[in-house]
Order: sequence, then C-alpha cells, then structure tokens
Amino acid sequence: MKTRIITGLVLGLVMISAILYSFFTCLMLFVIICAFSHHEWQTNFLNKESALNKSIYMTFFLICLCILVFVENLSANNNIAVLLPYFNLAVILLLLLFAIPLYIKKDWSFTQSWYCGIVYIYFPLIVGIYFLQENFEVNRWIALGLVIINWCNDSFAYFTGRIFGRTPLASSISPKKTIEGALGGIAFGILAAYLLNLYLFEVSYPIEKIIVLGFTVCIAGISGDLYESKMKRLAGIKDSGTLLPGHGGFLDRFDSFFYIIPIGIFVISI
Repeated sequence: MKTRIITGLVLGLVMISAILYSFFTCLMLFVIICAFSHHEWQTNFLNKESALNKSIYMTFFLICLCILVFVENLSANNNIAVLLPYFNLAVILLLLLFAIPLYIKKDWSFTQSWYCGIVYIYFPLIVGIYFLQENFEVNRWIALGLVIINWCNDSFAYFTGRIFGRTPLASSISPKKTIEGALGGIAFGILAAYLLNLYLFEVSYPIEKIIVLGFTVCIAGISGDLYESKMKRLAGIKDSGTLLPGHGGFLDRFDSFFYIIPIGIFVISI
C-alpha cells in the first residue's frame, strides 16, 4: 500500500505539472502514455494475431504519434476542426461497442484485437490533444478537471466500498468492486465537478451540465477500469506491466483515462 501511495502521488504530481505547464509538456505526457500503453497492449493481447495484423497495429501507432507531434500544423486545417466533434462521438460509440460484449458474454475474441487497441488507446489521445490545442489556456483546466473527477471517483469508491460495500458490482470481472462503492465514488465525483466549476475552470458552466459531467465521467471511469480488468482476465494476467510500482503497468493506471477524455470533452462541449 505504501508503494502504491508513493507512486500515485509522484504520478499525480507529474500529470498535473505536465497538463498545466505548457502545451508541449502536455503533448509529451500524451506521447509517453501512448507509447507505453501501445507496448503493453501488443505484449499482452496480440499474442495470437498474425504478423500482418501486428504490422498494421504498429503502423497505426506511428500514425498516431505523428498526429500528436504535428497536431498544431494539422489543426490549421479548418476541415479537421469541423470534423473533430463527429470523430469524438464516433470514438465514444466505438468504446461502448467494444465494452458492452464483455458484460453480456464471457469471451468475445475481437475485444483483444489490434483494432480495439487503436480505438481504446490512440483515438482518445488524439481527441484530447486536439481539444487542448484549440484553446490551451482554458482547456488545460478542463482536462485537469476530468482527471481530478476520476481520481475522486476512484478514491472514494475504494473507501466507501471498504466501509459500506456489500453488493458486488461486477463479480466476474472485479470481485472487490461494489455497487455501494460505485455510488459513493459517483457522489464525490459530482461534488468534485461542482467545486472545480467554482474554483478551477476558466468558464463557469450551468449547474445541470456540471452534474451531468460529474456523473458521466464517473461512469466512464468505472467502465474503462472494468474493461481493462476484463481484458486482463481473458488474457490470464494480473497486471499489464511492472513500470509503475504498486499499480502495475500504464494500462492499469490509465485504463479509465482513455474513456473519460472523449466522454468528458463531449459533455463539456455540447
């Protein structure tokens, strides 16, 4: 537990600093998350894929890196800016499409495919970096807010579940998660969204939008966490990696991040 807390504090400080300091540091954070998550997905979930599919997956990874690195040049094209909201909505629908089968059927092999890795890792990061590039001074606070809401949801779901947890949320995927814990996490996530709107966001949003934002980000975070947990069960592994002591790998730490970014941006933009 001590190692987990120390790693979490260091990682949290790095993320906050990178998101707030400059667009370049935020870009580097996204590139690092992309690179290590790509490696873990390829190592853990693509063992049965053909050499051709692995090559396609690698090609998309390189394309994603180029899009992230050259985002400022590409965003000068007004057509991309117009299409971005539709792309974001498509990403959300695909994430839901890939996650739902894991709850309604024991094992759908396509959920561990190379194209699921592309949608799960690359597309949300592209949406996030374009959103930040549009107006970094304002949107960096929103991006940080989404992360903080998810952290509050995750932390208070753990403590609420330890104290009041009785009813399993998804026993076949993550036995320790409870409905009571999830409800506690959602409640504190909405409270965090309310406080962020008062004291952190550059723009003040209507209270109803903030409630929806807090609720949807919490649900997205829970879904992303359960999705990656189910993937690991299907692959027969406990952790996606060992790079983050006490947490496992990058996919273990950022599993919900890939869900909350596109969904949070969508809610705040409508």
